[in-house]
Amino acid sequence: MFVIDQNPEFNRKVKIKVPVNGGHEEQDFTARFRVVPVDESARFDLTTSSGVLDMIKHVLVRCDDLVDSKKNPVEWNDQVRDQLLAKPYTRSPLLAAYFAAINGEREGN
Repeated sequence: MFVIDQNPEFNRKVKIKVPVNGGHEEQDFTARFRVVPVDESARFDLTTSSGVLDMIKHVLVRCDDLVDSKKNPVEWNDQVRDQLLAKPYTRSPLLAAYFAAINGEREGN
């Protein structure tokens, strides 16, 4: 049986390689995405930085497990979203996590 859900959403762990002195530190958080129809996602030009940003903003519902530099929890809002997406190393992992889930790839692959 296949369930027709008009507004499907899902959670996915997103692993980010944060640049640090001498390499990277892997950090993660949980992102909640909305599934968008193919014709809707096709309007985003994923070969451009602005197209990628627009697509992520369109499919990203929220992120959890975020903390500030003092390890205090950070509540999700548009300002936090914009701060997160301003980092050049967050966009590709977010988009990759979305498409991996859509394509049925297991987490950790």
